[in-house]
Amino acid sequence: MMPLSNDVWMNVLVPLSGCLPSASQVFADVSPDQLVQSGYNTHPIVQKYADISHKRGRKFEGPLLVLTGEADQIVSVRQLSSLVNDTCNLPKQESLEFVTYRNTDHFPFIQANPAKGLPWVKNRLSGKVVSGAACVQSVIGGFRTDVTVEALSANFLVDWGSL
Repeated sequence: MMPLSNDVWMNVLVPLSGCLPSASQVFADVSPDQLVQSGYNTHPIVQKYADISHKRGRKFEGPLLVLTGEADQIVSVRQLSSLVNDTCNLPKQESLEFVTYRNTDHFPFIQANPAKGLPWVKNRLSGKVVSGAACVQSVIGGFRTDVTVEALSANFLVDWGSL
């Protein structure tokens, strides 16, 4: 990191415990040359990290549930869908379920997905075996897509837990 980006990271983002949307806001006025040193991505450690973290089309041990909002401005649905398709085209497939919430952006999606995600996780933790096709893709109608409010809390569970 360059001095300015390090200062923004340590003195703004870390104290906020911010995530990607927070980072997008606090780094909005930082130019690329103030963000990182030129050529950082050619460093051997960065290359090693890229090799380790690149999972497109690689075998994995399932089951895996991938949830996304169709109108997500934070996570690229096009790239995520492409990655899922590449993974599903592997000769030996593990169980992978890819669910897209129609017309739903990042934060409304976070509020909507517990209805699908929590039962799925509960079933896996209780030993229920996934049966059927190895790769399943589906679309769920949007959740409160006309009016959405970004709140301080991540989802309804946090709100209810604080009552």
